[in-house]
Amino acid sequence: TVSDAFSAATRLAQTAEEAIQPPIFELVDAIEVMNGSNLEKEHRLAQEVAGLWGRAGTGGSDAHSVNALGKGVTVFPGDVRTQDGLLEALRAGKFFPVEGFHLGQPVEYGGNLDQAG
Repeated sequence: TVSDAFSAATRLAQTAEEAIQPPIFELVDAIEVMNGSNLEKEHRLAQEVAGLWGRAGTGGSDAHSVNALGKGVTVFPGDVRTQDGLLEALRAGKFFPVEGFHLGQPVEYGGNLDQAG
């Protein structure tokens, strides 16, 4: 998956500038910035990389444990009910990453990177 490619491409990177070096990012329209299985520092690195590449961020719930199910999701405002509708929303950038869905307290993921812990 793209998320796995991102993990492999950035595994040794210490900064977003180092992480954007692999050409894989030229091939993607969005980057997963919130995932139920990653650490917060990995989320922030992914968010910075997405910003440097000018790519939208998504949330993923491909969790590897029950506790992480729904931790990261992608929200599509509006009424997306078909494959064509989903592709249209993706191409138009009409989506955003959300965290906390699994707790019943979903909030848009992101915010000020300077406040990251």
